Amino acid sequence: MIIIRRVTFIVPPRISPFYFENGLTEGMRTQLMCTASQGDQPFNITWLMDGKPIQVRASDGTSTASVAVQATKSQPKAQAKVQPVEPIDVINVETNAGIQISDYTPFSSILTINSVNARHSGNYTCQISNVAGTAEHTTGLSVAVPPRWTVEPIDQDAVVGHGVSIACQAEGFPIPTVTWKQSIGETPGDYRELGYSGTEGAGVAGNGSLVIPRVSRDHAGSYLCQASNGIGPGLSKLIRLTVHAGPQVTVRTRQESVRRGDSVTLRCEAEGDAPLDLSWRVRDSRVDPNYDVRYSIEKSVVAGRVLSELRIMQVSHMDRGDYVCVAGNAYGHARATIHLLVQEPPNFPRNLHVAEQGSRSILLAWSSPQSDQDASHASSPITNYIVQYKEAQDVWHEHNTQKLVAGDNTVALVSPLKPATTYHFRVLAENHLGTSAPSDILHIHRYHFGMSNADGEFQWPIALPKTRRISTAKFLERFVWLQAQTDGEVPGGPPKHVSVEPLGPQQLKITWQPPDRSLWNGELLGYTISYTNLGYRYLLTTA
Repeated sequence: MIIIRRVTFIVPPRISPFYFENGLTEGMRTQLMCTASQGDQPFNITWLMDGKPIQVRASDGTSTASVAVQATKSQPKAQAKVQPVEPIDVINVETNAGIQISDYTPFSSILTINSVNARHSGNYTCQISNVAGTAEHTTGLSVAVPPRWTVEPIDQDAVVGHGVSIACQAEGFPIPTVTWKQSIGETPGDYRELGYSGTEGAGVAGNGSLVIPRVSRDHAGSYLCQASNGIGPGLSKLIRLTVHAGPQVTVRTRQESVRRGDSVTLRCEAEGDAPLDLSWRVRDSRVDPNYDVRYSIEKSVVAGRVLSELRIMQVSHMDRGDYVCVAGNAYGHARATIHLLVQEPPNFPRNLHVAEQGSRSILLAWSSPQSDQDASHASSPITNYIVQYKEAQDVWHEHNTQKLVAGDNTVALVSPLKPATTYHFRVLAENHLGTSAPSDILHIHRYHFGMSNADGEFQWPIALPKTRRISTAKFLERFVWLQAQTDGEVPGGPPKHVSVEPLGPQQLKITWQPPDRSLWNGELLGYTISYTNLGYRYLLTTA
């Protein structure tokens, strides 16, 4: 028995190559025909743009796509309308975008673009498939589009010292190149590249904008923005950059010095667009000549610059500090500071005290006023200290005894002094501007006890060495207030006018006068009386 089986071989599709014509420009019409040059039907034909299926949507929301058709004698064409279900990763094209897809034969499809533009540029692929396989062919469409403005440059204002960016953007295909040039002078048509004198720092950003990070007056003028891509004449736009000047303040010196009681003038200059306002401030308050008649302000214009002079008369210690010159106009504010230093004699020395004390000398010590003074004395160091002193009963006057001490020393040995004498001491500091007020007078408190100047009466036995009666002087308590006193010494002389008068067989009366006052060398604390009796010597001491 012979079995015969019929085997049917289905041939996969093959596409005849197709291409867009060269030199397509915006507004032209173009068409592609995708044809299966071989292969068994039925075919399914699909168009893709940049790898995504193209689905043409009509204005009523329905979608039109190519469908598979079976070859017949009448070669019918079929078109299906489906509900608007969005497929994934497809190119949706409105019918008014100018793209049409139609089946020409059962084995071919035509893609038509009625008016090409830049959005149509890309890679177009035709896929034809049957049960045996799939074939595809791709061709690219480049639509040459002349430049057109997306951001057209316009006139711009800028402020000196600030940055400015002037936008200039264009689209087209190929992508346009944007360049900037600066006009030379005021004559139109004469331009030069950026970077020459007057345009240092100006450059073109990646998006085509003209960028000047820090504007100067030299940047003012006309600028030409050009966009071209070789298609058509290109674009150009002339704009003007107007540069305004905010205020700039300058001072000749950052610090002024003046002696207390003198007058001083502070000056500042400002430039910038008018109107320009200048004022002075000190300690966060505006200087107002109506408030303090010692102030006066004068303004003048010299070579386009505004000059302001602040004059302060009879400067005092309270006028020291920072004076701020403030300038303002419609484009900003600026300021400059002048530190006013009021020079004056130094402060008086502090903490005057006795470091060491002797009978004929005293070592004084004190603290320098430099340690607690303000900056007004910083440029006027102490050159000398003047130590003045007097005896307590004297008065202060210009002829008091004094001792000069170098300004870097804060101790002084004062001598020669009288023993057991009360003195007043004070110290003054001196610099090239004058002498300080005197220091506080040295204060020391002491208690001393001494004898009165009464006569002494004593009695003793002639035969027996023992005391019968002693008539002593009466002790008195004395309170003494001292500023500073030297230590005492042994009296410089003996008692005067010593006399003895017998009062009886066992009693003598002894009288005397104290030494001269200048020989005491301190308070007299007592007397010593010595006597001799038949070869014996007895000593009686009183204190």
